[in-house]
Amino acid sequence: MVCPEENTITEFVAGMLSREESARVEAHAASCGACRRLLSALARNSSQSASGSVTSPVGDGESHQLLRRGALVGRYVVLETLGVGGTGVVYAAYDPELNRKVALKLLRSAALARSPELRGRLLREAQALARLSHPNVVAVYDVGTFGPSVFIAMELIEGVTLGAWLAQREHSWRAIVELFKKVGQGLAAAHAEGLIHRDFKPANVLVGRDGRVCVADFGLVRSSASGTEADVSSSADVVEPFDEITQAGAFLGTPAYMAPEQFERSEVDARADQFSFCVALFAALYQRRPYTINTREVLRAEAQRGKLPPVEGGPAVPAFVRRVLERGLRLAPEARFPAMDALLAALSQDPRQTWARRAVVGLGAGVLGLSIFAAAHFGGASAALCQGSAAKFAQVWGDDARATIRHRFLATGLAHAEDMWDTVARTLDAYGREWSAMHTDACEATRVRGEQSDELLSLRMLCLDRRLTEVRALTGLLGDVDADGVTKAVDAAFRLTSIAACANLEALRRPVRAPEGRDQAAEARDIETVLARAKFLASLGRHEEGLAEARRAVLRARALGHPPTEAEALETLGAIQLEAVDPKAAESSLREAYAVAQAGRHDRTVARAAIALVFVVGSQLFQAEAGREWAFHARAALERWGADPELEGALRANFGSLLYNSGDFAAARAEYAASLAVREQAFGAEHRHTVQSLELVAMAASAQGDAEAAREHLRRATELSRRLFGAKHPAYGGLLVRTGNQSMLEDRAVEAEAVFAEALAIVEAARGKDHPQVAVILLAMSGALRKLGRVRESFDVARRALRSFEATEGARPLVADAQLAIGNAERELGDLDAALAAYRTARAIYEEVFGPEHEGVGTSLEGFGDVSLRRGEVEAALEHYARALALREKAQGPDFIDNAFALAGLGEAHVVRGDAAAAIPPLERAQALLEKHQVLPSLLARVRFLLARALWDAGQSQDEALRLAARAEAGFRSLATPVGDADAARVGDWLANHDGPRAPAGIDERAPG
Repeated sequence: MVCPEENTITEFVAGMLSREESARVEAHAASCGACRRLLSALARNSSQSASGSVTSPVGDGESHQLLRRGALVGRYVVLETLGVGGTGVVYAAYDPELNRKVALKLLRSAALARSPELRGRLLREAQALARLSHPNVVAVYDVGTFGPSVFIAMELIEGVTLGAWLAQREHSWRAIVELFKKVGQGLAAAHAEGLIHRDFKPANVLVGRDGRVCVADFGLVRSSASGTEADVSSSADVVEPFDEITQAGAFLGTPAYMAPEQFERSEVDARADQFSFCVALFAALYQRRPYTINTREVLRAEAQRGKLPPVEGGPAVPAFVRRVLERGLRLAPEARFPAMDALLAALSQDPRQTWARRAVVGLGAGVLGLSIFAAAHFGGASAALCQGSAAKFAQVWGDDARATIRHRFLATGLAHAEDMWDTVARTLDAYGREWSAMHTDACEATRVRGEQSDELLSLRMLCLDRRLTEVRALTGLLGDVDADGVTKAVDAAFRLTSIAACANLEALRRPVRAPEGRDQAAEARDIETVLARAKFLASLGRHEEGLAEARRAVLRARALGHPPTEAEALETLGAIQLEAVDPKAAESSLREAYAVAQAGRHDRTVARAAIALVFVVGSQLFQAEAGREWAFHARAALERWGADPELEGALRANFGSLLYNSGDFAAARAEYAASLAVREQAFGAEHRHTVQSLELVAMAASAQGDAEAAREHLRRATELSRRLFGAKHPAYGGLLVRTGNQSMLEDRAVEAEAVFAEALAIVEAARGKDHPQVAVILLAMSGALRKLGRVRESFDVARRALRSFEATEGARPLVADAQLAIGNAERELGDLDAALAAYRTARAIYEEVFGPEHEGVGTSLEGFGDVSLRRGEVEAALEHYARALALREKAQGPDFIDNAFALAGLGEAHVVRGDAAAAIPPLERAQALLEKHQVLPSLLARVRFLLARALWDAGQSQDEALRLAARAEAGFRSLATPVGDADAARVGDWLANHDGPRAPAGIDERAPG
């Protein structure tokens, strides 16, 4: 498809095209992302000049000139005027960023000049509606300013007002009541959020062409906690009873529908909306309002009687409906229904239907003998009605599937294949039992116990069918899995979406609207199947195939034009991009998923996308404040969606990681612990998510210097991993690596090397010598070997890891990690040029993949400083260390433990330069950090020795200098490594030359303080 010329796009934005030409541009932009982006950019750049399309009022009472087609309000392109009211205009507009039409409400600037409160009221409308997500409430997308005015971008409902719907033709009383019940559900949802409409009337209800009914125009909404703020001015004792007139400055509300208390200076609560609702329903049923005129005096006189006036020759409305209206229209709020839900319940209890049910019961009692006979022959019929759940699940996980998958696993010849089969089979069996139990319960709740509506049964069954689609996709892939897939099969099985969401009745009552039309619905189901396959392809290590499937699904979903399906496709794509270590692409997809899910009212996908963005933005791209903002949105989305342990655990874990990377280890540990508690309760101890949370708690405890707690949580995680995966599985090897890393933090290099060797043997046997996970272990081992003084071995091992990573798709960050290890080894071997080249390569990769503020960039800069210091380039070294420290402090705060490396470098550079006084502050900071966190005793010993030299050379407290040097000597000696012994000897020589005391051989400096 050929894109319009840029001049044509510009003319469209400026409103210079004809209606036909504009329509062609709109149609093209709907399927062209590039043109939508251009439209969005032009809209943003031109928004200031667009204000020229509004004529300022000549006088206070004079209205604006309406905006022309093509005028810009923010990023929105005006298409046509929908309606003009007392304080504003509503336009149909186009949002080029999200490719959708919206309703754009613009408050008149003249009205703003008369009453500044109007601006606040309009903003309250947006804020109030943004808190709601209900199919019977119009959704608000955006709010902003336009010159002196305020605009709100809302969902565009194609249809008519309730008043127009009533006027189109004569409707039966039942049709009217059923429609008003939907309206009442929208009001009840608002009331549940503590919000009161205060201006309910037929003009503020929209009836869509698809039959959907929505409450709109919450411009007078106010929190129910707002107290007794008056609605009516003292001049509003008598007002004209016109349907659609609201006198600005006189009151909040439309007199014809206002409750009595809205005329008084008294507290107004949700029961005022109930009164307005009943006025509107009465008028819809009887073609007249219940009171002759809505003034304070008339209401007091006519409502006082407690009975509605008779309607001569009116329609035959049932008495039970009239009784509901009489109660809802009572003068005193406390005499009405306690809540809108109670009113709706009463409106749903037709005594005639109740009598019919009772008649059947009575008839049954009269033929008791026949009932007993029937029970003897057919007593199991209702129970049998809900049988077959296990057989249905067996269609995707039965004997044939089990035999095929087990044979495939064992045919790989992997040492851990049998263990993998046992765990996968156990996991799918448990999932099947849970699925079958819920399927049966959902059926019996409606068909046997009669406690659940048919609608809710359908929603629960739809949810369970989606879970079955996932199982079908997974078992299909497991039947053709390769060796790498067998190794990842347990993780894939644990990624099946929790069954618990299908019991979240509150969330299910807010269903995502299915596409209109049979073909469209079938296409949506097919896309859902493709997404399930893409998800499990990635889980089994086939990322490129998973990405290709997900991208095709996104294109199909966009063509379908169904936002919920498109949102799911984008969220799946983003999740796979994250697994494939492409955080920038993941951020883009997940942001779009979040926006589209909001537009499509797909609350669970809104929550999932926001939760993933907390990790991607906060921990992968190291944008802490943006990550916190996403955590705020994620909590709000999860609150709206309802209880969901799977998502709650993920949010806690992701936010904990953001806090950890910001250096707030205590808060991170609390979040990780909360995630662990949620997951243990929801999934039990033997679950991959539980193991992950145990690892995370251990990591945070270690960073806090609580080595004992870190080791205990790692012990539990390792034991669970062994039970879940077996002792021959790479996941168990991965836990051993984590244990070795903890030993490295404590400078127990000998112990760490032994643990790394055990993990290496397990993973090499399971995955082969060239697998990336083997390379990860080699990288860890390289650090241990270097600390043991085996630098050449360290270099060789790091080179082997590098070759493996370079041959692995999507492993660029690991290539950078390997380059850092190589640089460290080259530096120790004395090849400073090679070391500097390795550090530069690492830095470039980190910046390319994660951005310039990633922790790896800081580590690379520290490497630059180390090389410069070795070369005697002290000024360059100081610059590199200072930049590294600034980067770490910006990203993770001043108390982050890794700051100690740059601080130590700064101190050493100042000592070498001969500026001992300048060396003391950074070295004292580094010592305080290391003593607080009680890790890295070798670095602490180095810092203490440097501080001792600085204090001595500066002539400050030579006794303290000698004491610090003695502790440094003992600290190096306690490492029990050749490198530590050499460093201890060097400190000993310094002490001997400075008449210092020697540390006794028995001192252990592992626990500083």
